[in-house]
Amino acid sequence: MNKESKKILETMQKENERLLATNFYRKIGWFRKRILCEVNYLALLNLSDHTNIQNDVKTAVAKTKEIIDSLTPHQIVRDMKNLLSVRDWRPHLIVCVSLFFIEEKEEIIELLWQRLDETSWVAPQIIVSLSYNDKLYNERSRKRLFANFNKSKGETNKSHEEDYKITVESLSFWSVISSTDRDSELEPSQLDVLKKIQSDTRDKYFDIANNWYSSIGQLVEN
Repeated sequence: MNKESKKILETMQKENERLLATNFYRKIGWFRKRILCEVNYLALLNLSDHTNIQNDVKTAVAKTKEIIDSLTPHQIVRDMKNLLSVRDWRPHLIVCVSLFFIEEKEEIIELLWQRLDETSWVAPQIIVSLSYNDKLYNERSRKRLFANFNKSKGETNKSHEEDYKITVESLSFWSVISSTDRDSELEPSQLDVLKKIQSDTRDKYFDIANNWYSSIGQLVEN
C-alpha cells in the first residue's frame, strides 16, 4: 500500500470512529465488521412522493426524531459535530432533518453554514433546512448569493470544487427564493446569471431544493 492509499484509509477509519461515537451509527457483522446507520438516509435524499417510498421517508424522519428526543443538549451538539465533520454526505443529510427537532439550534445552524463552506454533496438539502430554521437565513443567503454572482463573473480560472460550490449554492438559494415567491428581490440581470448557471449544468440542483422545500415542512410536522 502506497503512502497516499494509506493516508486515505487512515482518514476513513478516523471518520468512521467519529460516526460510531454518535447515536446514529453502530457496528454490525462478525468477521468483516461494517458500520450501519440507524436512519434510512436514502429515503431522505429526494423525499419522493411515491407511496411505497413515502412510507420509508416517514419512517426515516420518525427515527431521526426518536434519536434526537432521547439525547441531552450536550449529546446533540456532540453528535451533530461528529456527523458534519466527515466528508461523506450521508451524515450531513441526517443533520439536515435533525435540525427540525432540536430546540437549541443556534450552534448546529452555524455548523451547517460551515459545512457549506467546506462543500457537501447534499448542499441543496442543507440550504433548505437552514431556510426553515435559521432566523437570519434571508440575510445570510442573500449575501452568499450575491458573492457567487461576483465570483461567476469575475473568476475565469476557478477550480472544479469552487465551480461546483457556486453552481449548487446559487441554484439552491434561487430555488428557495422561488418557492417563497420572492423572485422580485432579484434584479433581471441576476436572474439572467442564475438562468445561465442552470443551463450550463446537467444536474438538477434547483429541482432537488424545490422538492425538498415543498416536502420537508409537512413531513416534520406529522
